[in-house]
Amino acid sequence: MWDLMTPLSLAYLICDDGSVHRRDYCFVLCTDSYSLTEVTLLTEVLAEKFKLKCNLYSNGNGFRIRISKTGLPVVQALLKDIMPGMMKYQIFL
Repeated sequence: MWDLMTPLSLAYLICDDGSVHRRDYCFVLCTDSYSLTEVTLLTEVLAEKFKLKCNLYSNGNGFRIRISKTGLPVVQALLKDIMPGMMKYQIFL
């Protein structure tokens, strides 16, 4: 999985399963259908590979990943030239 997570795959993940929280300037990845093991692994990959501070939480239906606002500049720098213009709101651009 480490090799599969690239800036482009992160862009797809955010565009497809991402949700923005404008009040907190954070991202939530809606990984409700993933197992706890899969969400934990994805959290570790995001933290190690992109240095993103991620928190895992249960929403009652599954588990989600919250990427804190400290990761915003990192994500914007990685994805600003990759994401389609109509999806840049997902990274606050």
